[in-house]
Amino acid sequence: MFKWTVPPTEVFPQGYKNYTQALFVTGRRVAEARAQEAEAWMKASAPWNDITGKARAGLHVDVTQAPAVFAELTFAHGDDVPYSIWLELAHQGSFGVISKSVDYWGPKLMQDCQRIINLQLAAK
Repeated sequence: MFKWTVPPTEVFPQGYKNYTQALFVTGRRVAEARAQEAEAWMKASAPWNDITGKARAGLHVDVTQAPAVFAELTFAHGDDVPYSIWLELAHQGSFGVISKSVDYWGPKLMQDCQRIINLQLAAK
């Protein structure tokens, strides 16, 4: 026979809180790791010839967090390169790297989120 020593109503709220905290801590950790990988990938995969090196050096991925969001990744060019919009849009976007990066890394990030929810990734 099974008997609760502590009523479930006393344990579940704390368990829910711990689970939620683990999700967000792990999500942030995984997002920061993926952001570093994605930034290196963008710099290596940019299809244009970067004469000055500023455009490639300015590519970055920022990680921010908001309430009820694991993490938000922003793929962008540096602000000090005024012609970055043309790198993305010229020749029907054939030299763009941002959209290609989102297409490449988006599914990987979604798989990471699914693994976190399934508790296959643990916070350190």
